[in-house]
Amino acid sequence: MQADEAPSSELHQSNMHMLLCYGALRLEAAAKFLRDTPLESWPEQWEDNISFDVDCYLYLLGIYTSEALTQPHVPLCLAQILKNLTDPRRLRLSLQQIADANWNAMARARQFTLGWAPASTMPPFGLPAPWWHIQIQNYPLKRPTGINTEDLVAEASAFFQVSETLAYVDF
Repeated sequence: MQADEAPSSELHQSNMHMLLCYGALRLEAAAKFLRDTPLESWPEQWEDNISFDVDCYLYLLGIYTSEALTQPHVPLCLAQILKNLTDPRRLRLSLQQIADANWNAMARARQFTLGWAPASTMPPFGLPAPWWHIQIQNYPLKRPTGINTEDLVAEASAFFQVSETLAYVDF
């Protein structure tokens, strides 16, 4: 590796970590909504949307773990979603059994991005276009061909108040 390659490699890893934190925050905020909301009030497309959030997070996790030297944060709610996705009642009950201390994606994001503060301390934490909060049917990050990575990077940049769109993120 040449000396001039190191900074961009480190920046790429840092940006991937930020994207992974963002994915964990989206997933955890959606899961908290499902945990705290009666089943009859869940959005019609909840299963497709949470499945997409899981797919997006797992996609980012795969890239991150193939390149990173640090242990990624995996939200505890991910296992419950994967185990109970087809049964909304079991999913809600399993999410309710997760102790409050284990809903910690926000604390992890704060630890990673020193000095950063979310737009709000209450879910959805100022996340842009939260499908679970504004009851949208058409998920803006989803394309027929998969994840809209450009929009994902732009959302994460805006959310973490990064002055420039994250650079060096190649998918």
